[in-house]
Amino acid sequence: MKFTLICKGGVNTGLGHLHRTLSFVEDAKQFADLTLIVILDKGLEALFKDIANVSFIYSEADFANALQSIDNSAENCIIDCVDLNSDNQQLLRNRFKKIISLSPVFNNYEIIDVLFTRFTEHNYPSNIKVFSGLKYSIFNNNCRQISDYEYDKNVHEKSLTIAVSMGGVDAPNKTLKILEALARLEIDLTIWVLLGEGYSHSYQDLVDAIKKDSNHEIVLAKSNRSMWKILSNCSLAIFAGGLTTFEAIFAGLPTINIFEKEIHQTIISKEIIEKNVSINLGLLNNETLEALKEKLKLFYNNRNELLKMRQNTKGLVDKNGAQLTIKKILELV
Repeated sequence: MKFTLICKGGVNTGLGHLHRTLSFVEDAKQFADLTLIVILDKGLEALFKDIANVSFIYSEADFANALQSIDNSAENCIIDCVDLNSDNQQLLRNRFKKIISLSPVFNNYEIIDVLFTRFTEHNYPSNIKVFSGLKYSIFNNNCRQISDYEYDKNVHEKSLTIAVSMGGVDAPNKTLKILEALARLEIDLTIWVLLGEGYSHSYQDLVDAIKKDSNHEIVLAKSNRSMWKILSNCSLAIFAGGLTTFEAIFAGLPTINIFEKEIHQTIISKEIIEKNVSINLGLLNNETLEALKEKLKLFYNNRNELLKMRQNTKGLVDKNGAQLTIKKILELV
């Protein structure tokens, strides 16, 4: 069966939706014929180098032409984006029988027929058929589970090895603010800083933030496919919420989340907090950064707390979310 798939991401909106689309397509292509329209910033096209049937546009003003030009008799559409302008929403509603969203957030739920989300607590309008739960998590195919041997070795080293990853763009440079706070900690840290494709701030500022005020070791890495090879060396990761937090559950890596916006905080699953696999500190501010330092001191002095969090991750998330989603979509249409 044929589908048109539309996704959108960039420096201002983040890259999470693009990465989820990539993972979904990789697993779904054996079950369905997918033609993509990708709305993105120039320079990000390489993300889709291994994906067939992709049309790139750089402005929603070009969306109507792109939709008309693709050779696709699909009667149904899958979207992964948080917003489209009203004209393009109407184009989709007029053309397709069903509109299916892989994003838990969209700016007009009235045009959505079916929605898949890893979150179970959010209430959606009655016109939408919702499939929710951690089993619908769709994440990076390069994510791998960290073995007990690897994790035990990491967590018992004298230096506490942590990762900091604030997303593919990090426009407000949360990474630098976190490193400036960590520099004042007197414990022994090795910090892997993972920088995404859209990170455009000074790398030297990140190095200076650690080197001038501490003895911590800092390693900068610009990564995508190798991300989970790097994270397998860590005992804890500091993230900005989003898909990577759920990948970490599958991998068996405890996490601390610090959010940029309230919407990112409100849609994180309460289940992962209740099961003590991830800690949410709230929005980034001075109070949050102080709380982060206290948590790191706690974990540095009591590594068993990290081992407990890791144990709690086991069995919560598997890698079948994309296949489960496409199979359910095919049943519905």
